[in-house]
Amino acid sequence: MVAAPDPQEERKPAPPALKVADGVPKPITTAKLTHVDAAPTVTSATDVTFTPLYGCFDDTGRGAGPVCSLLEVGDVTILLDCGWDIDFDESLLAPLASVVSRVDLVLISHADLEHLGGLPYAVGKLGLKAPVFATLPTLKMGQMTVYDAHQMRSLEANGTFKAFTLDDADAAFERFQPLKYSQHLRFSEGGRGAGVTITPYAAGHIIGGSLWRICWQTDDNDIVYAVSYNHRREEHLNGGAVETLSRPSIMITDAHQVLTMQPKPPRKRASDLTEMVTATVRKGGNVLLPCDTAGRVLELLLLLDHHWTRNKLGSYPLVLLHSMAFNTGEFAKSQLEWMSDAISKQFDLQRSNPFEMRHVAMAHSLEELQALGTGPMVVLATDLSLDFGFAKALLLAWAADPLNLVLLTQRGHGDSVARELLRGVTAHVRAAAAAGGVEEAPKQRIVVEVPERVPLVGEELTAYLEEEARRRRQAAEDDELRRQAEEMERGQGLADSDDEDDAAAAKAAVAHVNKRRRLVNASLFSKFSKPQHLMFGFHDAMVEVDDYGVREAEPIAWLAVSMQERNDTSGLIHEEGQRRLLEQQATAAHLSSAMQVVGLSDADGAVSAATAAAQTALRSDSAFYEDTGVLPSKVVLQERELVVRARVAYIDMEGLSDGRSVRNLLATVGPRQLVLVGGSVKAVSALSEDARDRHICSAVFTPRSGDTVRAALDTDVFDVLVHDSLYTRLRWQSVKGYELAQVDSAVAPQPRPSGVLGKRERPPPPILFPPQDREEGETGRPAVFVSFGDVQLTQLSTALRKAGMTTALAAAKLTVSGTIVVTKGADGLLKIDGPLSDTYFAVRSIMYRQYTIVA
Repeated sequence: MVAAPDPQEERKPAPPALKVADGVPKPITTAKLTHVDAAPTVTSATDVTFTPLYGCFDDTGRGAGPVCSLLEVGDVTILLDCGWDIDFDESLLAPLASVVSRVDLVLISHADLEHLGGLPYAVGKLGLKAPVFATLPTLKMGQMTVYDAHQMRSLEANGTFKAFTLDDADAAFERFQPLKYSQHLRFSEGGRGAGVTITPYAAGHIIGGSLWRICWQTDDNDIVYAVSYNHRREEHLNGGAVETLSRPSIMITDAHQVLTMQPKPPRKRASDLTEMVTATVRKGGNVLLPCDTAGRVLELLLLLDHHWTRNKLGSYPLVLLHSMAFNTGEFAKSQLEWMSDAISKQFDLQRSNPFEMRHVAMAHSLEELQALGTGPMVVLATDLSLDFGFAKALLLAWAADPLNLVLLTQRGHGDSVARELLRGVTAHVRAAAAAGGVEEAPKQRIVVEVPERVPLVGEELTAYLEEEARRRRQAAEDDELRRQAEEMERGQGLADSDDEDDAAAAKAAVAHVNKRRRLVNASLFSKFSKPQHLMFGFHDAMVEVDDYGVREAEPIAWLAVSMQERNDTSGLIHEEGQRRLLEQQATAAHLSSAMQVVGLSDADGAVSAATAAAQTALRSDSAFYEDTGVLPSKVVLQERELVVRARVAYIDMEGLSDGRSVRNLLATVGPRQLVLVGGSVKAVSALSEDARDRHICSAVFTPRSGDTVRAALDTDVFDVLVHDSLYTRLRWQSVKGYELAQVDSAVAPQPRPSGVLGKRERPPPPILFPPQDREEGETGRPAVFVSFGDVQLTQLSTALRKAGMTTALAAAKLTVSGTIVVTKGADGLLKIDGPLSDTYFAVRSIMYRQYTIVA
């Protein structure tokens, strides 16, 4: 059976979920017809190639890291996520560089670095041009995440962070095209992605998190991409929709949580967290909760803010500390429709926004944190790894006090400080698992990288002094040229000078000064910011007035006020002003203040002594030296042993389905083929063996990074060419706007083209001819019953009642008039049993009408 071509469209998809009631429980074989006499090359519709570029399972125990995979379906190449981590190691993204030019579209599942952190680098450095699809919260929260990560690394690197710029980040997020949950987007013919339909579904875990369903030509040719999901409802999110994506042809998922078992429900773990935090601050200790920028932190903020309100804990500051704190809170207030039903109902009935968070203070620097007081406080700070950012600074400051608490809520990944602290409490995790998953550890010794200022010596010092001398020499030259120009401008006889050479020299000097002023040190508030013109001494001031004769404000003053308003950080920062603000904050001055807060200083006066010697040498060599008191030094990271006397505890608040749930959900979804792309070797082996033992799917693939999996969509859909002699014999029948025909044919393969096929080229499709031993008009085949989707017993019962029959539906059996029983088999086909009678034939006739009979 084949689907007819639409006269208005060359390739119209066959109807989804067509069922055949011919006793053979399989889908209809459909094909794309091309009515030609000569057979062109057409790409097969069933070929699927999947290649995990990085982030696949390994045996290092480094946890869930950044992921990025390449999916090729027919002629379409899809990039599934483009993650990085806070280390921003460019070698990790090397596999992406070789394929980025072939990518047609990008699908992003979550708004964290592990799933979208590599996009700025891919767009800015590798030249990725494909459109990026995600939900609106993923776009906005992901942008804040990338901005904050850039700020953290620039601060730590003292302005030398070069992996990507904020302009690269802006260019990447400009490529985003937001979609809503369950919104189908089909790519039109002739463009990139033709033949593909993408649909995001709720994944839970993080606001806007998505499971992606990718269909090729028909709905039966579907691939589900599901990583980092949570089927349970939380305080601020509904559960994921993974259970609704049943029987996909291919499912791509991870196994990170397979070996994780939760002995207590989420409410109990949340209660343990709030009790531990409350007990710490009431004893006089500080609490540090390392968190992400705009993902799981929302659940923690909502939980703690409600707890602060119920228990009247307003005397203890509750602080969100990172560079995008204000923006995170503001955007959360505006995205309630993406959150749980309980939050939406609360807003509809009470008109109260849960993310007003009256008890949460937003801080963007350590100075702002200090301004909140020195007493016990709870601080949620980035980064999760404790390798960078304000969380690292607070760890250095608070680790020595045994009254303080470092509370880890996510396991993180890599060889980070957080993972090292977590390994220190592993034995306690296992011992206390039966008691609710709350674990504490004794004193630990860990190695951390501490920023320290060291004197510039050798070639670095020489280069610094030479550059400083050059800069001062250039400034002196500019001042001298400016002075000469002013003297010539004030001269009374300059314009009447008969000496053309002097006039030309004067004009050249003025032009040179004006050019340098514009390029180097022009200022909006300087009279030299505009080109100066040589003219007579008298100047007639022009007073600008409006239509009513009122003097207008000075343009320069108006622009100054405008700039001040744009850079006002008390409100929602404008995008351009926000970028400048981040670049200004990522300076050595902020790092210096951070060092002072955590107690770092110039040990033993080493910087001062070396600098004094350098200054003495420079005074004798340069006439442009000026002793400003600024020490020629730099910030370097030194490894130091940190003794953590503060309590360290771990409570799982990652918001991911645990191992038992993952197994049950996999059985419910029932994919035909399974691809596992993440988790430890032990976890991947456990899930793959479970899927095989329970016969959940016909094939399980466990590729490593860089390996290629070749699969086929399990739907009997092919591309063929129909010869003109057969095409004229087909009898077309209409089904829900589609034209179907049943065909018997002989298959003649096309000759292969000469030469070797390229990677994305496929052999030409076969051609269908009429059977040589069959006369025209002779069918030699039984009729086929076709339905648009399954025929439900309830649908048949309604039709029978309209015909005046009595029906009773119970236990998946439809009893008609007390004598005829209609059941539905596992293959979705209806079966009728009962004595041959008028009622039997009437029921059968009505049941046949639910189908289209194709002869």
